[in-house]
Amino acid sequence: MKKINPQDVAVYDTRFVLDYYRLTADNRLLFGGGANYSGKESRDIAAELRPAIERTFPLLKGVDIEFQWSCIMGIVVNRIPQLGKLSDNVYYCQGYSGHGVATTHIMGEIMANAITGVMQKFDTFASFKHIRVPAGNLLGNPLLAVGMWYYQLLEKLR
Repeated sequence: MKKINPQDVAVYDTRFVLDYYRLTADNRLLFGGGANYSGKESRDIAAELRPAIERTFPLLKGVDIEFQWSCIMGIVVNRIPQLGKLSDNVYYCQGYSGHGVATTHIMGEIMANAITGVMQKFDTFASFKHIRVPAGNLLGNPLLAVGMWYYQLLEKLR
């Protein structure tokens, strides 16, 4: 694994629909990205990720993918995590837009500070105005899929 990630760093690319990777504690490659934004579960996640893995790491061509999983992505239009309070003792934080591996620990610290009364960073994030997709569940996933398809197409044409 030192050949593909000699500095043992966590990496994600700069594309709108990004890929990310890092080595795990037991020296395995954790690779994610190329998310399915349709709202439907992927049939074969390994087959969907394999081209990106092999393009990024030609040395891994044909290597078995031992574990695979998927989840529903929390995508927000402005790509800024949403956080707030529902009551005096109920806080929320969501919408990492594919950057959860990189940002959850930062947002967790902001949330922990808010719970203990240090509100400055919490208030900054909570003050952002977020766009709500009209007709929620009915139009949300189809609009998201079309928007992400559009950005994927732009990236391929660059």
